[in-house]
Amino acid sequence: MNKKIVTIALIALVVLFAGIGTSMAKDNKSSQGNEYKEFKEKVEKVKSEKKNKKYIVIDDQEYSKKDFIKSKADHKLFKDLRKEQVSEEKMKKEFVKQKVLLNEAKKQNLSISKEKAQTYADKVRKQISKSQNAEQIKEIGQKYRDSLGLTEEEYWESLVPKYQELLAIGELKNKYINEYIKDNSSSHRVAAQAWEKHADKLAEKATVKMNK
Repeated sequence: MNKKIVTIALIALVVLFAGIGTSMAKDNKSSQGNEYKEFKEKVEKVKSEKKNKKYIVIDDQEYSKKDFIKSKADHKLFKDLRKEQVSEEKMKKEFVKQKVLLNEAKKQNLSISKEKAQTYADKVRKQISKSQNAEQIKEIGQKYRDSLGLTEEEYWESLVPKYQELLAIGELKNKYINEYIKDNSSSHRVAAQAWEKHADKLAEKATVKMNK
């Protein structure tokens, strides 16, 4: 399946956090659903975890093992469908980075309301239906929902909190870029590159503790 279509589908459906790369590539066939089988097994493992078991602490913010495993499972599925390799360490760093950025957005009062996130989710859903590759994107979404054991409506409802997080991080990024352009009279491209370095530094400075 075309990597571009996979990228659009998974990001549009918020299968993963927005920080994952979205490079384009030529057609590449899927491996007959093995990726979804592995993903489903990981989802079952998530369900077996105790919901409130503290597993990772990032700058005094606690996250459960359930949250961490689900994030890694999403990340791994995305990479598998695009025929790309990803290490355990990389997935951990991506989880930490997104949580650090979300916490920073909250500190700067950039949180997104549930209503705004719902409106955005509705917009994305409509855009998918009108996409040139709508059927292929819907197929990916269907397989993903089936792996989670959710109906379409349940799935879109579950996306609202994720959109709240992603949109908040987007607001943080836009604020940084706009201020950088204003203060340095630079182009958007240079400011965007500066943001990536800034985001990485924030993640590197975070205090992270893993619990067994």
